[in-house]
Amino acid sequence: MKDNDQEAHEIQYINLKLAGRGQPTFRGVSGDLLEVAWPLLQNHQEKSRLLAGHLCPADRRIQNFLHAYFHETEGRTPVALPNLTFTLDRPGLAKMLSFLRTRIFFLLKS
Repeated sequence: MKDNDQEAHEIQYINLKLAGRGQPTFRGVSGDLLEVAWPLLQNHQEKSRLLAGHLCPADRRIQNFLHAYFHETEGRTPVALPNLTFTLDRPGLAKMLSFLRTRIFFLLKS
């Protein structure tokens, strides 16, 4: 089991990533850190907004395939890859996210 400092650090990192995407955070982000990081997060959000329609070459090929495959489907909105993703760029983030969800579930149930 991770010690509480390591867990708190990971939660804070996840919260910053979520805040940078304009998503709600878990247990909030500490005021000092958010105050320092807020201009960076706003800059990141603006860059993400400007690049929302841009896909890397691999994603463009996948999107072209999806469009060609589903183009004859009537009455449906076009299938598209998500343009806002949460990248698991550190070991243990997926595990921590699953624990956060479990904690939220149990908090809501009690």
